[in-house]
Amino acid sequence: HGEWRTALTFETHHRPGALHHAIEPLARRGIDMVQLVSRPLPQSRWRYRFDVVFDGHPLDGEVRIALGELRGLTRALRVLGCYPAEVAA
Repeated sequence: HGEWRTALTFETHHRPGALHHAIEPLARRGIDMVQLVSRPLPQSRWRYRFDVVFDGHPLDGEVRIALGELRGLTRALRVLGCYPAEVAA
């Protein structure tokens, strides 16, 4: 119980708006992204991996639905793990 953060990584298809479409399910469901980092894929011209940390747990209803949608909009998706979020005093 309590506040959770989830870390994941995904790859998009190389086409206009791919990143926007991939993260849109998070925004639509009110899930706050804490971090988004892009990394080029070695020896894959114009392809990127995105590392994301967001508020929520993968077993929460809205998060679970958003992850399912995100999985369908990306080339690859991997949930790296989740951990308790530090609550600011």
